[in-house]
Amino acid sequence: MSATDNDRAMVLASFVADSLALGAHWIYDTALIEKQFGRVD
Repeated sequence: MSATDNDRAMVLASFVADSLALGAHWIYDTALIEKQFGRVD
């Protein structure tokens, strides 16, 4: 893979990680997070 491919993969991976975390991001009640999303480590 070229440096450009690695850069693109890194940016896309950060978008995926951000979107996965976004659902529980603004919920501060840990019991509610576990109820809606399961265990979040």
